[in-house]
This record gives sequence, C-alpha cells and structure tokens, in this order.
Amino acid sequence: MQVSQYHWVYGTECPDGYSPGGYHPVCIGDVLKQRYRIVEKLGYGGYSTVWLAHDSDVGKYVALKIATARGGTDAVARETKTLKDLQDAKDGTYPGRRLLPTVLDTFQVIRPNGTHTCYTTAPARDNLRSACETYLFPLPVARALAGGLAQAVAYIHSRGYVHGDLHLRNILAQLPCNFTNALSVDQFYDKYDQPETTDIERRDGQPLTAATDRGVPLHVVHAFRGWALEANDYTLADARIILSDFGESFRPDKQPKLGRDCHTPQPMRPLEARFAPDAPLSFSADVWTLAIALWDLVAINGFVSADFAYPDEIVAQYIDVFGPLPAAWRNSEDWREHQAHFFDEQGIRRDARQGLWRSLDMAFEEGVQKWRRKDGVGELSDNEKAAFLDLIRRMVVYDPAQRLTMDGVLQSEWMQQWALPAWLEAETAAQERAKEVK
Repeated sequence: MQVSQYHWVYGTECPDGYSPGGYHPVCIGDVLKQRYRIVEKLGYGGYSTVWLAHDSDVGKYVALKIATARGGTDAVARETKTLKDLQDAKDGTYPGRRLLPTVLDTFQVIRPNGTHTCYTTAPARDNLRSACETYLFPLPVARALAGGLAQAVAYIHSRGYVHGDLHLRNILAQLPCNFTNALSVDQFYDKYDQPETTDIERRDGQPLTAATDRGVPLHVVHAFRGWALEANDYTLADARIILSDFGESFRPDKQPKLGRDCHTPQPMRPLEARFAPDAPLSFSADVWTLAIALWDLVAINGFVSADFAYPDEIVAQYIDVFGPLPAAWRNSEDWREHQAHFFDEQGIRRDARQGLWRSLDMAFEEGVQKWRRKDGVGELSDNEKAAFLDLIRRMVVYDPAQRLTMDGVLQSEWMQQWALPAWLEAETAAQERAKEVK
C-alpha cells in the first residue's frame, strides 16, 4: 500500500492523486487549448476534476471536465460517446432528452502526469445532494425534480442505454437564463470573489520542489459555491435538472456489464450486484437506484442508512423495510453466516430492535412526514403517500425482472397525478422567469 506523501485537505481531491496516471495539475488562470481560461473549480471525483472556464472563442463560460490519465480516460471516453449518441438521436418526442448535458468540445492535454481527456459542457448549479443535506425541498419542487429525473432516465432507456450510477450527487440543477455569461472574468471575480485555495503540504515537512513533487500543484482549489441554493430556497423555476456523470453508462445489448462491476455507492447499489455478481445488469438496475433518488428528493432520512453501515448491515436494512431475501440469496455463501446469526429461517431479523426501520411506512413517517411538518415545507396527503409508497415498492423489488420499467414508472399514479404535472409547472415557471429577464 502506497504511503501518503501529502496532508489531506477537507473537501478537496486527495493531493496524492497528483501523480503519474492521476489528476492533471490545474492552476487558476491556466489556459487550455489556447481558449479555455480556468476561472474556478466546480468539483471533483475519483477519476476527474471539473472546472469553470471562460471560452475566449465564443465569450462564454463552460464546465471543463479533465480526466485522470489512468482510469479516468476510459470513463470519460465512454461518457462522451454516450452523451453524443444521446444528443444525436433523431427522436425528439422524449422531453427528457433536453435534461442531459450537451458535449461542446473534446480534446486532450499532455502534461507531467500523462495524457488527460477533456470535454466541455454548459455549466450547471450544484448537485441536488449538496442542496438537500440540511434542508428539505418544498413539496412542489421535490415533485418537479422527481418528474424531470424520471423523464431523463426514460429517455436514456429508450435509446438503449443504462446510466449505471443514479444518485443525487450526479443530478445537477440547471442555471437560470440570467447566468453570468455577460461578465468578464474580472467582473466575475468582483461579483463572486477570488477562488478559495489551500496550500499543499508534504507530510515530511519539506517544501514542495519541482524535483520531488513533479506534477503536484502548489495548492488545491475548493469547489465554488457561489451559485448554490439550499433546498428550502428552491422555487419551481429552479426545479430543472441536468442528469450528469455517464462514466458508468453502458448498453446491455452491446456492452454487457456484470453485477461485480457495479460502482454505484453501496447504499444505493441494487442487491443483484452483490448476490448475482456474474449476471449482467440491465435497465432494472437504474429503476432500483431511481427509486432511492426519488425517496431522497422528498426525505431527510433514507430508508437505508449509510451512516457507519457495513455492506451486510445495508442488506439487513433492506430486509427490514422490503421483506426477506429470495431463498437463493439467503442461502448464498457470502450471506449464510450473517443469516444464521441475525435472521430466522424465514429471513426475518431475530431482534427487531436492531433495525433502523421496521417497515417502509414507518420509514416514511419518520424520515419524510415528521420533518416536513416540522420544517413547514409540505407533507404528502394520505392519497399521495399511498401512491408514492406503491411506486417505491414496485421499483425496489429483489427480482430485477419484476421491477417496473421506466414506462411503468411514468404511467404510475404518483407520476401522473403529482410529479409530472409539477414538472410541467416548473417548465412554465422557468419560461416566465426568462421572459422577465429579457
């Protein structure tokens, strides 16, 4: 195991990632491809960093994604191919088509850490997980976000693709039409201040040098939050999404992906990825993760908690809420011991007090309704609650073949009566806001 050479900085990528095959060292003010001036940092992941850049050729700001030289290159190449296929599709009947990023440019940079694939899109606001970490979305907004997300996933599936990594950190809010494209870079800094940076420090106390720290920047840049909105500040005009991060996407008919290769975070990962690791994943995997995303849009607490939860405990929480595992999964080699210790022959937890929730209804009351009443952001009526929970139960089904398809999701009562009408209202509100700006 490689020993860390640099002190970790909270809220940024690990400085040790700036090594051969790793991140490209970017500094504020750098110009890539003789046109993209780095202005701010928007975020990072395990295989890329994302920057706000000013494109001097067209006088607009773009989001510039730079892959790591090793690992990230394949993911970004897969991502750009998927997005181009989706945006080049001739069928314009799916409204979800416009809720995906449009690739504006692709290129490579060759620097000390290797060859890095890059691409640009229109910039977006913060991801929805960051928005709702502390506060809840007002109920009309949550419905509209859910309706838009379902439309986006339905469009992807209609084109033969599986997203492969659906969760709120990969769902961005669109920027309003009065975004800052008219600002020069200097005016941007006058309005939003200079980027926040922290110097990178070696663990041995020695200063960074070109000889010992080649490919390592002098400092890391913290993510820009100047456009961020807390969930409770969202209005319907803000409830327009961009579904991003297609690095795990695949086509089941042309690029089979096995359960063992699923990299969705553990709490959201469909259970077939664990219990059928050698079976190919399909569109149903997105339906499972979409159900969790829909829940997270209306809830403060998930029906499965990732807090200090090991993979076995996550499975146990699913059992508490959705019932016993299929017999084949209960008797599988990697679950048999856990089954014997904590569950009876029917697959029910022996000590119910060990569970987070004892039913989906209890999870809904404690994780959704109680907090919505407390914060005054709207609780679901009895009729809406019944329709919402019915949808979740038909999406989070252990047997992938028995889950709803995306057509079934869109035709569900909750989507038809609540989420999709709210999404249409949000589209209208955004159009009205655009007229006011003009």
